[in-house]
Amino acid sequence: MTLDELTQEYNQKLPLYNSFRERLHSSIRDITQDDPNILALDSRVKTLPSLVAKAKRMHAVKAESRSEPPSLSDFNDLVGVRVIVNNGEDVFKVVERIVRDLNAETVTNESWPDDSRYQRVHLAVSFDGDQAESPTWSSFRGLKAEIQIKSALADAYDNVWHQSHYELLHAHNWMWIPRRAEVRPNIIDTLHEINRLDGIIDEFSRLLEQPSVHEKRDIHSFLDRHRFILHPNPERIWSEVPIGLGTEHQMDFLIQEADGEFLLVELENPRHRLFLKNSDFSAPLNHAQRQVEDWQDWVEENISTMQKKYPGIISPRGLVIIGRSKGISESDRRKLRRRNVNLGGRLRIITYDELIASARRYVESIRRQLVP
Repeated sequence: MTLDELTQEYNQKLPLYNSFRERLHSSIRDITQDDPNILALDSRVKTLPSLVAKAKRMHAVKAESRSEPPSLSDFNDLVGVRVIVNNGEDVFKVVERIVRDLNAETVTNESWPDDSRYQRVHLAVSFDGDQAESPTWSSFRGLKAEIQIKSALADAYDNVWHQSHYELLHAHNWMWIPRRAEVRPNIIDTLHEINRLDGIIDEFSRLLEQPSVHEKRDIHSFLDRHRFILHPNPERIWSEVPIGLGTEHQMDFLIQEADGEFLLVELENPRHRLFLKNSDFSAPLNHAQRQVEDWQDWVEENISTMQKKYPGIISPRGLVIIGRSKGISESDRRKLRRRNVNLGGRLRIITYDELIASARRYVESIRRQLVP
């Protein structure tokens, strides 16, 4: 199967896989709903760019045997569910219930030998045989999914590992960096990685203070290298996405979140004022808002075109990052909050200081999981 054929098969079967994800998510939610130790439950269908990238890696590994790129049925993790629980003991309780109710099979069982709080179990489910005859699963015969059940500590470490290695992973196309399951650092090593994330945020703060800082040349490139500042746990982020029928206009970033929703991001200069002296909104702020709204309208008017490249995109939300919080009066802060409320969640306007504060809260939340 060629990559073009794989793409065509993916687009044809995406509605089926989305339905499968929803059914599996709902079933696991029902299985675990009375468990007070469940911290988070989310699910996703692997995006087409992620699928193609993995297909290329799989094909590269098998290149010596001259094998063709894989077909859709070769992917066991096209649909994924993640369950985060309090600690290692809770992981096994949830695993037992899921295995019993969904006839799942354990693929991997990983933990730190020196810390029982760290635990990660991967389950594989495939609906064949008698189970596929039930009304609940009959339409999903032969489909496969991966279920991750992780302790809070394991999830925290996974996040830190990914963020601290992202530049290497991105630069080398994820080919030669050791899998995080193969790296068993102790808590001190992991805290060192967290401190490194703090240092990256500090570096970003200093960049914003430079008099000549430019939103495209400086800020965009920095956030592209350190994407956790922009969004802590995205499914995928695209940089400099063409918008419109030509290529003269570009979104700074397009983010697909873990729940499948899409977010358009526009970066403006941190030295732009949000308000005039009379407390009216500034021209740069109004222009940025209109630009994102124009993008949103174009996406919705050309949805079939966008979905060919970004399957699942529909009515994306928008985010404008502009200016600094310093010097904004309390009355103007209330006015900005009111505008964001009036935009109804369709678009949000924040300052770079708010972006930094959000990134620091994210890093601190990981630190608290490691050192309660």
